[in-house]
Amino acid sequence: MELITMGLCHIHRSPLHFGRRCAQNWCTQAIRRQPHQIENVTRCFFQFLPPVNSFASCAKLQSRSSDGSRHKLKHNDSAPPHPTLPTGPHYHLLTDKVALDCEMMESNIGRVLGRVSIVNYNSETVYDTFVYYPAPVVIRSTNYRYSGISLHDIKRKNGAQPFSKVQSHLIELLRNRVVIFHDIKGDKGVMGLDLTTGIHNILGPKKSPVPVAFEFEARDTLTYMGFRQYARPGLDSNRPSLKTLAQNLLGRQIKQGRVSSVEDAIATMGVYRLAEAGIDEEQGKQEGKRVSPVEVVVNEVQGEIEETRIPLVEAVVVPKNL
Repeated sequence: MELITMGLCHIHRSPLHFGRRCAQNWCTQAIRRQPHQIENVTRCFFQFLPPVNSFASCAKLQSRSSDGSRHKLKHNDSAPPHPTLPTGPHYHLLTDKVALDCEMMESNIGRVLGRVSIVNYNSETVYDTFVYYPAPVVIRSTNYRYSGISLHDIKRKNGAQPFSKVQSHLIELLRNRVVIFHDIKGDKGVMGLDLTTGIHNILGPKKSPVPVAFEFEARDTLTYMGFRQYARPGLDSNRPSLKTLAQNLLGRQIKQGRVSSVEDAIATMGVYRLAEAGIDEEQGKQEGKRVSPVEVVVNEVQGEIEETRIPLVEAVVVPKNL
């Protein structure tokens, strides 16, 4: 705040119209970097310069999307980039059972994948990356409070990978493995997004998407009957949150600071291993027929992403009793 105050003192000596414009720029950058200091920044602004109506629009941090629509970005969406760069895929760390966690964002094509992390049976990180989307996909909110993703994280120059590339990695990493989730419904939905159809629906006539299928066996710690005793009455609807399970079963506090999908995946694996036999017995009987995946060929043309989906030979599932 001292640096901001010194800057405002300096521009106060300049012509009034120039000083106001500079002060607005200073305040905008300060709010973006330190959203929790918005009140102090505003106070500094009016201390050195007369009030101006244009500051209101400056403080709201509005931005215009590529499709021409105006939307407001939440202050936390502009938090500093995550300190860890994308990791993997480390195929040599893969085990028969892995845990996966996804963080999601809101866009003009619906809910999309923002970050995905995979850990092996020993809680070692196999894969961890933020996700980048090409135009005309517009990220309206990263849901920072619940996802831990900032707008900086999903920029390509900061290491985010194109969704099509991430999806192809997931297909390969998860094939023929047992994947442990906490709430598979939400994660699998964004993992299997038909991005090509989503983009077509923005630019032209709408058509039904064809989600990408994955070939793996799933376990879900959210729906395991043995964990229902930990659900908070009236809040969890007999389905305990991962935070509650980690606290009660692992003696570990998670989601205390910036949300991390790696931390959540490690907690999911830890919770699963405490009831591994019971979960396998209960949910192994509910396995449906595996569907063969599709190969996603990624072509980058002038900064855009093109996908070519080639169906693979249908997988043959051997019954366990043979």
